[in-house]
Amino acid sequence: MGSGLALVLAQPVSASSQPSGYRAAAPGDGQPDSGPTLLVVAYMAIWLVAFVLLAMTLRRQRTMDARIEELSRQLEQVADKRVAAAAARLGTAAAAPKRSAKKKKNPGAGV
Repeated sequence: MGSGLALVLAQPVSASSQPSGYRAAAPGDGQPDSGPTLLVVAYMAIWLVAFVLLAMTLRRQRTMDARIEELSRQLEQVADKRVAAAAARLGTAAAAPKRSAKKKKNPGAGV
């Protein structure tokens, strides 16, 4: 039984044994590009996606930094008003601290 299978496998495949609709792909026949070309295109696509994600992340970070700065200013204003109100209740207006001298943000520090 095993020798019959060996005989079938040992026989060469003739062109007539291929399906009738089969034909070999010719270059420029609408077939995909070569492997190295596809590899380069894939690497370019991956780097493009990486740079787009990086740009989006940096943009979101700048937006968040601006929002945090705005909230910080609002918080200082509320705190100053509360300190002034407490000082007015106690009758010591001189006890209210001055917070107008705020540190300047270093423009190159966040990059």
